[in-house]
Amino acid sequence: MTQATERTILVIGATGQQGGKLVNALLDAGGWRVRGFTRDANSEKAQALATRGVEIAKGDMDDVASLEAAMQGVHGVYSVQSVGGRGVEVEVQEGVNVADAVKSVGVAHLVFSGVSGGNRKINVPNFESKGAIEEHIRSIGVPHTILRPVSFMDNFHRNREAIESGQLGGILAPERPQWFVAVRNIADFAVAAFTRPDDFLGQAIDLAGDSMTMPQVAELFTRVLGRPVVYKHVPPEERDRIAPPMKVMNAFYEREGYGVDASALRARWGIPLLNLEEWIRRESGWLG
Repeated sequence: MTQATERTILVIGATGQQGGKLVNALLDAGGWRVRGFTRDANSEKAQALATRGVEIAKGDMDDVASLEAAMQGVHGVYSVQSVGGRGVEVEVQEGVNVADAVKSVGVAHLVFSGVSGGNRKINVPNFESKGAIEEHIRSIGVPHTILRPVSFMDNFHRNREAIESGQLGGILAPERPQWFVAVRNIADFAVAAFTRPDDFLGQAIDLAGDSMTMPQVAELFTRVLGRPVVYKHVPPEERDRIAPPMKVMNAFYEREGYGVDASALRARWGIPLLNLEEWIRRESGWLG
């Protein structure tokens, strides 16, 4: 593998959803050493990674010194943050801390995973927070690639029981499309970025593998699972239990949506992007 021979990549959040997929992709690709950054080095997930040859670095994105220590000797850093329950200000500061540590240590390549639309004024605070991190990365001049994924196909796991029982619920208007990407494909692009820096340095890439309306998604599950699935649209008057951030995101989806051209992505980068049917059949594990 060109330029990848036994170089180390620090994966922020290696025990999380995106970080875990990237660890798998790097190990499968070969030629890379992987260092996983996590708050709890003794967790079951961290220990499972260690048994696969992943070096575990304990630290916290709030602690710049721990980030700098974890980055010693690495070629690249993969950075991803989430809002969680701590608010967008904490998320932005963590992303800034990672970028600043990359700058301080002199890491050759930072790959940041944000969100499609986060670089635009769309009135979604937990999207625009990622855009703020992007802007900081550019402003301090670190070598970088920015990935902007859309909604995760993998999030359907949260509704698996309901879907298998025949109902896919949601607040997105039935006529409005939604865009989806497999988390595995975010990892594929990250590996490609580290492997082909001449192609990826300085790039900001919105990632999507498919788009369709929610009734079309229900029809797809019906066909692939071999059991009826219908889309249950939750009308505005029945949304008292919906978290406010979800309503804010839905307003963006209904107003404009991500608008990413998956076909153009495939043609431009030559990296296979799963459509939703392929994800269900190959990645979801729902078919045994």
